[in-house]
Amino acid sequence: MKISFVDIQNFRKLKHCRVEFAEEQTLLVGANNSGKTSATDALICFLDKGKKITSTDFTLYNWVFLNKFAQSWMNQDPTVFTGLELSDWQPYCPSLDVWIDADVKEVQRVSHIIPTLKWNGEPLGVRLVYQPRDLDRLRENYVRERDAVVKVNREKQLSLWPRDLKDYLKEKLHIEFEIKAYLLDPSRIDGSQTITNESICFDVDPFKGLFRVDTIEAQRGFSDPHSESGKPTNSLSSQL
Repeated sequence: MKISFVDIQNFRKLKHCRVEFAEEQTLLVGANNSGKTSATDALICFLDKGKKITSTDFTLYNWVFLNKFAQSWMNQDPTVFTGLELSDWQPYCPSLDVWIDADVKEVQRVSHIIPTLKWNGEPLGVRLVYQPRDLDRLRENYVRERDAVVKVNREKQLSLWPRDLKDYLKEKLHIEFEIKAYLLDPSRIDGSQTITNESICFDVDPFKGLFRVDTIEAQRGFSDPHSESGKPTNSLSSQL
């Protein structure tokens, strides 16, 4: 059994990127600012969970659409609200598709991610999506905070938090969002898949016990804005 490839979506500049894995080792080679670190951090955030996803990890252009959802919530007429379903959000949220090649002899290890009883060794896929925990709660919390700002600005022209949804989630993202896992359809492995209400959602980590992820952080004398302060260092230079 091995991870065949992963598809990274909406993570920083990687709108859609496939990383295929070799049998023994895979190297990411490219010019500066080409996305190597982004691809690696996506794997760490979704699989190792050694780094938390932040608002800056969302593809910048996608905030145009997410902010429009929040703008509609400020309307007095609920019929014009948009972004009320998770399916509205998922095309703009960071996600990672993991595709695994497993032999039928390993069925006992992957039985929970097999989509059909007719499975005969086809690739098995799971999508990890960083999405709102509770959309109704997110809408209510944002509208309450934004309403307070609007009332103050009627009297004084101030730049107060939150200015928009991006500004709100910069502070509240880890409270309002979580990683959820969905089963993918092997028959659509080469095409983009949409998560629907019928998609199977896992209550626990579907990869627990299947593989482990260890990270040795690079250290080049520069601080990593995504590293947590006080976290024990696993950098290669510290081990040497």
